[in-house]
Amino acid sequence: MGKELLIVIGWLYALLAIILGIYSSNMLFMTFQYWALRFRKRVRPPAESILPPAIELDPWPIVTIQLPLYNEQQVARRLIDAVACLDYPADRLHIQVLDDSNDDTREIVAERVAYWSSKGIWITDHHRESRAEFKAGALREGLDSTPGEFIAIFDADFVPPADWVKRALAPFYEPGSEKIGLVQTRWSHINEEFSILTRAQALAIDAHFGIEQTVRFQTGLFMSFNGSGGIWRRNCIEDAGNWRGSTLSEDLDLSYRAQLRGWKIAYLPDLTAPAEVPPFMAGFKRQQFRWTKGTIQVARLLAGSLLRAPVSPWVKVQGLIQLTNYVAHPMMLLLLVLTLPMTLWGGQVFRQFNLGWLGVISLGPPLFYTTAQAAVFDGAHRWGRLLRLPFLVMLGVGIAVNNSRAVFEALIGKRSAFERTPKTGLTRGLRAVGNLRKEKIKIDTLTWVELILCLYASVNAILWLQRDNWIGAVFFALYAAGFAWVALETLWESLDISRLIRVVLTLFQ
Repeated sequence: MGKELLIVIGWLYALLAIILGIYSSNMLFMTFQYWALRFRKRVRPPAESILPPAIELDPWPIVTIQLPLYNEQQVARRLIDAVACLDYPADRLHIQVLDDSNDDTREIVAERVAYWSSKGIWITDHHRESRAEFKAGALREGLDSTPGEFIAIFDADFVPPADWVKRALAPFYEPGSEKIGLVQTRWSHINEEFSILTRAQALAIDAHFGIEQTVRFQTGLFMSFNGSGGIWRRNCIEDAGNWRGSTLSEDLDLSYRAQLRGWKIAYLPDLTAPAEVPPFMAGFKRQQFRWTKGTIQVARLLAGSLLRAPVSPWVKVQGLIQLTNYVAHPMMLLLLVLTLPMTLWGGQVFRQFNLGWLGVISLGPPLFYTTAQAAVFDGAHRWGRLLRLPFLVMLGVGIAVNNSRAVFEALIGKRSAFERTPKTGLTRGLRAVGNLRKEKIKIDTLTWVELILCLYASVNAILWLQRDNWIGAVFFALYAAGFAWVALETLWESLDISRLIRVVLTLFQ
């Protein structure tokens, strides 16, 4: 390979490594910032966590609970029943079931709405024949037909505790809270122990809520609505321009538009909203694709407004990092592809670019996820959860192909439907409320790309092992394992026999 080409590859390699280093160093910053907040007593350790008070008001404000559904027959009953049992005056709590379904969910919803209406619960069923603008369209149309002053939203897989509304309302009634437009609560996990996949996802979600959301809230940075488990001030939604379906992340879009209008987001880390994490790889990939593409779409729409906003440069930088963090996935893939020629022919070039300092920055992710366990859990068992960290690393690598396609489609402006994440109705005891069936899985080209990259990463691992570089060998072995896990589980789930085996295994747990 020509020296000039190797130098070009070397420069590109160095640039990618530096950009990835920026995102990694931000995780390191978030970790240090969290411990600084703990040291200054602005954040309590889990052992000292205190639920926000369940307020008592006279008169009570009208609260609307919006439940957007689309073909959720496995969990619709559980969700509606849980929300109908919320501890709040029945004549001041309006439950809106926003049902776009075209399957048996419609009959389930109609039956539960009729049942709870007969019990004196204010609950209404809103069915749309068209899924215009998907979830955003349903939320906007629902808002037009409710008098609610506060609007809470729960996706189909959530099971809110009875005291959730009264506790989530508390920040809106604190002194100086007039500009609080949203209160976000922390997600917990109903089915965390179902599999290695769900345990790894739980680790990532706990880090987002335990560290990132906490630091962003406590330091006045822009933060995101997570799409569920939050309650909005109606005036904020309307002032920010209401829900719009121009992106797949309508939650992030509205929360940033609201903050650009001067509204604030409060975060309650001690109040949880239990929910499912996707128990199967196909559902996880679908969810990740939607989150990734939607986030980059929001970045395209709002990055300019953020840069022009009358906020501090640091708030702008942190906002841009949050809106663009998914670009790390295509960069990871390109870095992997460039590593082999650099390893075989670019030894001198490698030394020329001396990137050893990136080793310190690479500590960002492991410290971030380790700290999250101390932020969310109490007791010695929290450290045992760190055994899941290698699986989270593998999952983060293995999903990179799926998420890279999402980034690319968002950058070129390709539109796509809002594809729901399949739900199973699993409880903490892993007994299905519905059943463990999975929707039919279509194997696409990306699965084979993942397998090819598994082989490619394995070659890199072997080459580094031959050079007695054990750290590099382990690094690329994790890459190979991640691609293999995601690809092979996707293939396995496509086989009907795997469904039967999953059901049998669950019955014996």
